[in-house]
Parts: sequence; C-alpha cells; structure tokens
Amino acid sequence: FEKGGVKVRTTLVKRPRRTPVKDQGDNPFAGREAVFFSRLSRVKQVPVLLEEIYIDSDRFPGVERLSFADRSLSEQVERHFHMRPVLADQNFRVVSLDTERARLLERSPGESILLVRRTLHFKNAQGAIFSELFCRTDQLVFSQTLEGVGND
Repeated sequence: FEKGGVKVRTTLVKRPRRTPVKDQGDNPFAGREAVFFSRLSRVKQVPVLLEEIYIDSDRFPGVERLSFADRSLSEQVERHFHMRPVLADQNFRVVSLDTERARLLERSPGESILLVRRTLHFKNAQGAIFSELFCRTDQLVFSQTLEGVGND
C-alpha cells in the first residue's frame, strides 16, 4: 500500500498469541504451535484485506509482544530480529467466504474472494512465516514487485 501511495489503516482483529495449528491446507505449522494473529486493512473506511498470519515462535521469540497494527510485518521482523526473507512461495485461488470473514470484509457469506497463501523463508529458517491474505479485488488491484529472483 505504502509504495503505491495508498493510505491504509490496519487494525488487529486477533492479537498475537501462541496457538496449536490444526492440519489445514498448505500451512507449514500444521500439527505444531505458532504465534497467530489477524488484522484488517481499510482504505477510505472500506475493508480491503484480511490477513491471517502464523509465525514460528522458536525462530522469533517474543514476537507475540510486538505491535502489528499499522506496521509492516516485514519491517517489524527486520527491526527486532534482523532477518529478511530470502524466498517466498505463493499460490492464488478463489474461495468462498465463511460467515466471520464475510462480516469483517463487509461481503456476503459464500461470496468469492481472492485468497493468497504465502510462505516466507529466511536464511536458516525455512517456512518461518505463513499467511493467508483475503483480498477484495473489487476495491483494489493487488500487485507485488519481486526482487532477487534467480539463483544468485
């Protein structure tokens, strides 16, 4: 949002807390414990992005005490843990919204939405952050610039 000049307000839906992760889809924390939090981003009062984020509590001790409202996850991780992702895996799909996510995004249950599943890898910490991003493409075009792609 920042690089695109879009003014965004991000609030926490669920505060960071350690939680056991159920076996679900592509989540690398399935069957283990991780720090989980979710947050909602709004542009001009309209909800545009719901993020559900899982972080490896062993690799990022104390991460649950950081503030993630109106702050970049990457910036917080770099500032407090001096780590930057070296690789990301992403997949994209269209899913139907459940009742709670629909309510947060001000959509109807069952409505289709873009889901981006992203796993961030760090040097010596593969799959250390996993997120599911529910993106309202009726409000914004979501794009990303990838740097450092290749075998360097």
